[in-house]
Amino acid sequence: VTYSNNTVLHLPKYKRKPGAKKELTGVDVFVQWNGTEPNELADQLKKIEGFITGFESLQFGATVPNYSELSITSVLLNGLNVNYAIGNCSVIAVAGRINDNSTFFKPDREQRTFSKLYVAGFEQQITTNSKYGLFVLQSDFSDQDSLSFYNFLEKNNTIAGKFSTGFFKNKLKAEGEIAISYAENKDIIGFEEVEEEVTNVPNFWLLQSLVQKDDLATGTFTDKAAILSLSSTFFQNKTTVAITGRYVGTGFYTPGNPFLINDLMNVEFGVDQSLFKNKLQLSAHVIKNQDNLEQLKEVTTSYYNLRAGMKLRIPKYPMISIDYLPNVIINEFDQIQVNTLSAITAYNYRLGNIPCLISFNYMDIQTLSAENDSTNFNSRYYNILNNFNFKKFDIQTCFNYNEAVTVTEAVIFSI
Repeated sequence: VTYSNNTVLHLPKYKRKPGAKKELTGVDVFVQWNGTEPNELADQLKKIEGFITGFESLQFGATVPNYSELSITSVLLNGLNVNYAIGNCSVIAVAGRINDNSTFFKPDREQRTFSKLYVAGFEQQITTNSKYGLFVLQSDFSDQDSLSFYNFLEKNNTIAGKFSTGFFKNKLKAEGEIAISYAENKDIIGFEEVEEEVTNVPNFWLLQSLVQKDDLATGTFTDKAAILSLSSTFFQNKTTVAITGRYVGTGFYTPGNPFLINDLMNVEFGVDQSLFKNKLQLSAHVIKNQDNLEQLKEVTTSYYNLRAGMKLRIPKYPMISIDYLPNVIINEFDQIQVNTLSAITAYNYRLGNIPCLISFNYMDIQTLSAENDSTNFNSRYYNILNNFNFKKFDIQTCFNYNEAVTVTEAVIFSI
């Protein structure tokens, strides 16, 4: 075999074959592109990719939107949840219905107790450490004559705003929320219809919230709520100190958080400490709650909650977590102390080629009353759980034991 040094290699110019005939059958989808320039196709795909990646959330059916405590959080919604980012802004839309609790466990096609919820929101990232958002919520209850697991209202509209920012080179962080609500509750709790029309009240619910006070005759409530939290880190971000204040008015309701407790003022101070390269974490928190903010009830109750915790994580050793929560409840008639001690340990191991997880849980609850010794008791709970994680299925073994002891002797204490 011989090769010439000046041999010219002739290649025919590429010609794309004609597109094959394609037929759409059923739900099959295909894209036909007749271009020849690959960069042109890449540019078109980038536009599609940019549009798709803008969806931070796109959920249909059962969804749990979580945006803020005073707007919408911790509620199971059957509907649509969309969060689309445009640059440093996000547009939020939520629509659907909040079902009654009976549909959680057993679907009931005849169930008609639900609240229709609509949410429009907007969030903007101003700087790396600063962000704000605004939400408008509207809901209507479909069946006012039914008792519901949720705190459904005949009508409930809320405007909520939230913010987060940093000061002193982000060493001090501040975040909070403020909200105002308008609610009608007359058909649920038995308010009678008012024959005379109420005058000098704007028709738009937001203006009603601003100028109108609670009206027990018509069953309408307007109120406000606010949350403010300040936190700072020290010692190379190993120590975090935070203080949070929360005020929820007596007549404040938000349809996106049916579990929110109103008529409550709350102050919490906490310190969290990480040691030994985050292997040991310590925490201590003090919380005070008080209700009856407008003195509408005969009894005012104060709650004092203390929480101290320790968590130890060392590679190849069991995880250990211990929490102690002494709580004191005080009103004009009694003073009750509830002490809770909980401990959890968990360990990952292998049984041959099978990865396993074993855990042990212990909880001790002690209740002491200063006035009523019949409420004094002590309860202990034990749980051992073992998981065997096979490739296609899991096997779980569990052992539970609970014991309770009633203490008949009254105990007097002070705070």
